[in-house]
Formats: sequence, C-alpha cells, structure tokens
Amino acid sequence: MTEPAAVRAFLEGEVEALAPLSFVALGPPGKALSFVEIARGLEGELAVRVPGRPPRVPTLATDARALRGFSSERAADPTQPWARRASTSAEAVSLARALLLELFAEKLDATLDVVHGSQWAEHEARERLRALRARIEPMLAAIANQRPEQDADGDYVLRVGTCAWSSRRAWFRRASRSCASSRSRTSVSPPRRI
Repeated sequence: MTEPAAVRAFLEGEVEALAPLSFVALGPPGKALSFVEIARGLEGELAVRVPGRPPRVPTLATDARALRGFSSERAADPTQPWARRASTSAEAVSLARALLLELFAEKLDATLDVVHGSQWAEHEARERLRALRARIEPMLAAIANQRPEQDADGDYVLRVGTCAWSSRRAWFRRASRSCASSRSRTSVSPPRRI
C-alpha cells in the first residue's frame, strides 16, 4: 500500500488501537536506524519519539527535531531520545511522517515497515527497582547514621569504616560481611558494584 491517504488512514488506525505503554515504530525497510516511534503512555497520552543514536553512528540533524517542537532531556547527548506529545492520532501520524521526510529523506509514498512493541516490562522493572530502593534506603541509613549518597546511576554508595561499596541490588548480607572482614585487615578498596 503506497497511496499516501490509505497509508495515513492505516497508521491512524494502528495508533488509535495502541494500549497503554505500547508503541508502533515506522521506518523504511532495510534501514534499521531510520525509524520514528509513536507511543501511548500509561495514562493514555500519545508521544512521538525519535530514538537516540547508538555511539559511533552518525548523529541526526537537531534542527528538524527542534523546529517541530521536539525536545530531549540532554540535547547534546546523541544517545538520548527526542520526544513531543501529540493530542490526537492524526497529529501523531503527521509528526511521524514529517520526521521521516525531513530526518531520513523518505518520500511520502515510500513503503514503510510497521513494528509493534510494548514498554510494559521496562515499566514493571522500574517499579520493582523503586520499591526495592524504598526498602533498602532505611537499612543503609541506619548503618551509616545518615541518608546514603547515590551516584549518577542511582546506585547507593555507602562508606563504613575502611570499606566502601556500592550496590544496585540488595545484596545486603554479603556486603555487610565483606565490610566486617575488611575492617580487621584495614585495607581500603574502591567502591564495588555488587
């Protein structure tokens, strides 16, 4: 199907049918890094995203994204995605098609690959991590007699005596035994990720 009106109607139907935390990715066949995502958020809101570029892959022109109202948390970092909210499925499809035309030089009547996906597993993992941190932080605060510091990744960094450790997971018993044994040897080691 290459008739622009038929493609547009098909894409709008696909976007309307998206469940929360689902997305549809549009891109030309055979060009794995030339695609745009239309995603539905947890509350039902729509967003059009241009995924970040992997390292060592040529970056995209920022002007086309910025002119259309797209923004990124860290615009200077090419690995970060650019996104913009859309109020309707027609607006989302229009934005996605315009980006395919301007960023990837695809014609409006070009054949597109349409791929469906879900971000539900990533959402659940973030929620589990948030719950885990809520349980771990009071224990770490009790050990250190202060709120534990966090590094840039959100890992806890705890310094107890001569032992320093950092933990993304709750390997509390193993780490506390390690700290107790290293205190007797008085060796200082850099923070470890456990």
